Amino acid sequence: MNTIGSLCSGIGGLELAVGGTPLWVAENNDAAGAVLAARFPGVPNRGDWTDPDVWPNLDPVDIIVAGLPCQPVSNAGNQKGTDDDRWLYDDLHRLLGHMADRGNFPMLFLENVSAIRTVDGGAALRRTIRGLASLGWVGRYGCVRASDV
Repeated sequence: MNTIGSLCSGIGGLELAVGGTPLWVAENNDAAGAVLAARFPGVPNRGDWTDPDVWPNLDPVDIIVAGLPCQPVSNAGNQKGTDDDRWLYDDLHRLLGHMADRGNFPMLFLENVSAIRTVDGGAALRRTIRGLASLGWVGRYGCVRASDV
């Protein structure tokens, strides 16, 4: 069975979709943290994963899942994209680089809204794809409606 680590965990839906209980979660929203504690009893919540002091507490896993905040790119927001303070991909890139140095996690699942493809003329998605490629990741992306799953 694969071990899962979860960043921007929300209520833990992506973890369930990937197929299991995470070894650790990292969610700094108190309400979401309460849902995670109920959904995954005994699973430690590492809190603010953007803080490099937290990184040594993230045990090696096979799969990392992350539902990065959608506000920077959402059609419902101001669509500041990579200029939004809530754009966390750059923090994720640093963390993934750190974890890759430790030889961890062969799989990565990121989730966001479909507008990431078009905000800033596609700059947000390009930045994400290029950043992952710079770390050696090769993958694919697509849009899936909630009603499809």
